[in-house]
Amino acid sequence: MTDEKYLLDANTLIEPSNSYYSFKLASGFWRQMEKAILSENVLVPDVVYDEIMRGKDDLMSWLKEIDGFNPTSTKTQSILRAYRDVLNYISDCGLYQRRGIDEWANVDVADPWLIAAAMDQNATIITFERPVINASTKGQIFKKVKIPDVANHFGIAYNDLFYFMREMGIRWK
Repeated sequence: MTDEKYLLDANTLIEPSNSYYSFKLASGFWRQMEKAILSENVLVPDVVYDEIMRGKDDLMSWLKEIDGFNPTSTKTQSILRAYRDVLNYISDCGLYQRRGIDEWANVDVADPWLIAAAMDQNATIITFERPVINASTKGQIFKKVKIPDVANHFGIAYNDLFYFMREMGIRWK
């Protein structure tokens, strides 16, 4: 176990449930994820919860049925301020096309809220997204905004589900 705080992106639950850790094949994975989600250092923001609830599938049912689970509110003053900073950055940095900026400006899109909550909670974002901005892409303008690229700008850590599983001690027994 770790003292590090984690914020889960919806894709870290959606992708495994739809493929390699389906509920029918990997029930042990989901039992361990339930324990992890109920721990104090794992946060599922309300916007991620809402995104999963729109799925109307096994993942939605699983998350909804976890006794004692409450999504983390993103509607605090400090998160709202950080959210504004995130949107201002992507709008002003010159790296993104208008369509990508507008997508993130939709209040139902969880990605900017994840970054804002990570800023507020000093947490690591767990996502399957990968950065696209690097030294060889200098001068390019991107269609989509990616969590890792914005997280890098704000000095926020991010990693993938497998890192999270190792750190949380999620193992097959």
